[in-house]
Amino acid sequence: MLERRRYPRHSAASLGHWQYAQIIGAGSEPVECVIENISWGGACLRVNNATTFPDKFDLIVKSYGLYQPCAVIWKNSCRIGVSFQEISEDSKPDINEQRTILGSPRVRELLTFKMPYAALKNRLQSIWRNLRRIPR
Repeated sequence: MLERRRYPRHSAASLGHWQYAQIIGAGSEPVECVIENISWGGACLRVNNATTFPDKFDLIVKSYGLYQPCAVIWKNSCRIGVSFQEISEDSKPDINEQRTILGSPRVRELLTFKMPYAALKNRLQSIWRNLRRIPR
């Protein structure tokens, strides 16, 4: 399948314990989630019940002091697709987290190291599809 996202997604499994996070909406209790995949533009989150989430919330990785404002793009019964939002001083959460998720060296390493390979993979897939169309 041809990837149409602006930024390729990468599995967060290689992040280990880092992938366990919390969703904190305005005036609501934190909800545990797992970051399944991540890109420069957003992430896919696995939750127990995705139907009760607000359209905007903060994604928190407490053990590493990270946060990222998010907006829901899509959701189904147990997953939420989010886009990462710009951070302004008035949107900064009232918690101890100081760095953004995208500012984390571990995430930056994951995304920057794999991006050239993802682009190459997409290009090779495109070439292969075109080659298969050529009559013999």
